[in-house]
Amino acid sequence: MKKLYKRNEIAAGAFVALGRQVVLAAMTAPTFLLAASDDELVAPPQLFATERLIGTSAPNIAKALAPGRHVSLFVGKTTLNDVWPRIVRWIEEPTWVDPHEEQARAIKNAHAHH
Repeated sequence: MKKLYKRNEIAAGAFVALGRQVVLAAMTAPTFLLAASDDELVAPPQLFATERLIGTSAPNIAKALAPGRHVSLFVGKTTLNDVWPRIVRWIEEPTWVDPHEEQARAIKNAHAHH
């Protein structure tokens, strides 16, 4: 816990899990960031700052702020009824942008203008 919370080693790129360094910038998967408004463990601004640390492109990141505290994210009536269905729809009906296609399109467009 000291490494995660007090030293914030994951954000600093110094955390090791299962013998491997955890590099948030290497994570490019679509990501849904869900914060609790009164979270006693992870403040919403701290959670949402993850957006700047991971390698996922902006179109592939969704965010929501739910009422309640940390545990309510998983068992809170409002969160279960209102937020989790939204997350399920986000997963089932992706509007994500493939970063490889995005990069290929940018290269193609750059060459088309020369």
